[in-house]
Amino acid sequence: MKKKGQSWLGVVALLFLGGMLTLAQPTPYRLPKETRWPIQGLSPSALAVADFNEDGLPDLAVAYLRCDSQQRQLDPRGCPQEERNGRVVVFLSQGMLGRDRWSFSEKAQRLVVGDFPRSLVAGDLNNDGHVDLIVGNFGSGPKGSLSIFLNDGQGTFRSRPVFSLEANPKDLALGDFNNDGILDVIVAFIGTRRVAILLGDGKGDFAYPDEYQVGNAPQAVAVGDFNGDGFLDAATANLSQSQSISILLNDKRGGFGTFTAARHISIDDPPFDIVAADFNRDGLLDLATSHAAATDSVMIWLGDGQGNFQLFGRFEAGSDPSALAVADFNGDGFLDVAATNGGSNSITMLFGDGQGRLENFVLLVNNSNIRVGVGGRQDDPVGQLVDKVALPVGATPIAVVAAQLNRDILADLIVANQTSNDISILLSRAP
Repeated sequence: MKKKGQSWLGVVALLFLGGMLTLAQPTPYRLPKETRWPIQGLSPSALAVADFNEDGLPDLAVAYLRCDSQQRQLDPRGCPQEERNGRVVVFLSQGMLGRDRWSFSEKAQRLVVGDFPRSLVAGDLNNDGHVDLIVGNFGSGPKGSLSIFLNDGQGTFRSRPVFSLEANPKDLALGDFNNDGILDVIVAFIGTRRVAILLGDGKGDFAYPDEYQVGNAPQAVAVGDFNGDGFLDAATANLSQSQSISILLNDKRGGFGTFTAARHISIDDPPFDIVAADFNRDGLLDLATSHAAATDSVMIWLGDGQGNFQLFGRFEAGSDPSALAVADFNGDGFLDVAATNGGSNSITMLFGDGQGRLENFVLLVNNSNIRVGVGGRQDDPVGQLVDKVALPVGATPIAVVAAQLNRDILADLIVANQTSNDISILLSRAP
């Protein structure tokens, strides 16, 4: 039996929701359908998307470890010796199979890499117009390596000599740091306070690295021109002790000045990942960081165009957010953030408002048995006005990339699931 006044409360709630819809003018967001794709290997750790065979469709490269007995933040050298040698599998795209399914060819090229590959980037290393690959191998001892593969334009790769490193690489990023028209690579060494710049020679080889001091345990690196001088700078997310972001400004010679020239921004919660993008549309690069230790959040840091960054806001994600991807996932023209939640086997979608906030409301417009971020019935989210959405994926998502797979205006997601040994493909759908 309804209590007196309950029907009036319902009317008020509907009027309030209608007012919010009118004022906020939320963008409709249709929940994507997940497709799983097995990698036929253990513990996928890194992803790269590019058109490797130049057929106009995005292809996928996945690095995997073969040994999955350790968590991502622990030392992987506890794996048996025979399982330490890693692989990279290259899947060539077959495109759309039906409205909601993107597929890759069952025939895949598998590349042998070093021990415990943890990072993977794609770019044209030898200036022949084809997209190549670099793999960062954590290594079995105190030293790591880079595996370099050159593409023939058909999606077939040949290996270059392994590039030995003096420490264990955790993350890589490509960029032309000395503006010579040739891609270089920056490497973050997780067990140190250092990053290294390796200048490319345009043939797929690199010069001996120059190293620079950052905060303790750099876990991830992002690149961009932070001070508007036309040269690429870098920022690192430093995981332990210092719990900081380090900003490295380019000295216009392909390096970062003196060894100790980095600026440091202290944070009260260790950052796991870092990405650079213009979240408030002022023409200046900002930063986003993920925080899994205490706050389960994503933080936005607004840049001033001089290489300085100020904390703008902390936005709740899911359980243990780590890897981040930035793109427009709902078609409103504003950048959004997707965060992998290792503690809940999900992706949290945080919708940007174009001012730097990641709590813009969207209106869910389809039925799907998906748990959403706030309010409403969990078994029937249609019609809900929400500021974030939790999308289920495989077990222990550890890496994520945004790519346009189905040729609409919306970015899609590919997620590497470390424990279920597969990838999740989430196609964004127009309402």
